[in-house]
Amino acid sequence: MPSRMTPKGQILIPREIRRELGLLPGMKIGFQKQGGKFWLVKETEEEYLSQWRGKKKLPKGTSVDDWVDGLRGDKLDRGR
Repeated sequence: MPSRMTPKGQILIPREIRRELGLLPGMKIGFQKQGGKFWLVKETEEEYLSQWRGKKKLPKGTSVDDWVDGLRGDKLDRGR
């Protein structure tokens, strides 16, 4: 299934391939090199989220809920 690249470097992924891979607008995709070829791969949510795992160190004694509440400020009152 051939496709053309636009002057901006964009490539149209044929409808049949998008449907088979379950690709939707805004989804992340990646490219992997194996041997002398590149492969298009759909990035799963787990792969996307794994880049953030372990990145935030909370102050000692701070729960995740407290930290998130602090980020939100007074915008959300959980009845505490």
